Amino acid sequence: MTAVELQGAYNVRDIGGLRTDGGARTRPGLLYRGDSLDAISAADEKILFGELGIGTVIDVRTPAEVSPALWRESGVGYRQIPLIAPEFLGKQPMAQARPAELAACYLGDLQRGAAALRQILTVLAAELDRGVPCLVHCAAGRDRTGSIMAVLLAAVGVTDADIAADYLRSNQRAGHVTRRLAANPMYANGLAAAGGPVLASAETIAVLLALIRQDSGSATGFLARCGLDPAVLAALAAALLGDRAAEEIGRAHV
Repeated sequence: MTAVELQGAYNVRDIGGLRTDGGARTRPGLLYRGDSLDAISAADEKILFGELGIGTVIDVRTPAEVSPALWRESGVGYRQIPLIAPEFLGKQPMAQARPAELAACYLGDLQRGAAALRQILTVLAAELDRGVPCLVHCAAGRDRTGSIMAVLLAAVGVTDADIAADYLRSNQRAGHVTRRLAANPMYANGLAAAGGPVLASAETIAVLLALIRQDSGSATGFLARCGLDPAVLAALAAALLGDRAAEEIGRAHV
């Protein structure tokens, strides 16, 4: 869960080092999550696409949220795969919701966005299998990205505790993210009524994982109901954990 210090983005981090129930850990330097990259600097580009070697960026925002950025013309693979439909943008009571209500919003986004979730994970599997580091991001790097990462990590066997710990890392620079969101009216539903930073809660992810299991038995079952090819999940597990650990996860879900 190493943070990537950047000038134009505030919530980018490596999801390497997360523990599975079987004792394995997710590989570092392969999968990253983050907030908007629209305003990253030239120095940031060198870090992300040079030093870290990120070759594919998956942006799960809607087209209306995206501002022009020169780095997208630099040869980096950029895929825009919106998780939510435009009509839902700014309509859900995100910041004001209690953890259980927010978790239900997350679950609804994943269910309605099943086709997008399937496409996101399929792209990730193909790129990670080739050894290409990838970054998935939304606007804040907390809600849409957080729910996608939660179901993916749960499906490959990462412990609930480490999934929650990764989610809570979004609090470290929440003030910076909140101020940027406050400058855009379309994110008014993501701002706290008192004007302070919006903070993630471990309870939100705990409830989300419980709802997924209640809905489908497991995160693996949820992704199957979303139409994800089991081979895609196997490829993701192998890339993130290594073949032996992936085989153990596969046997656990038989």
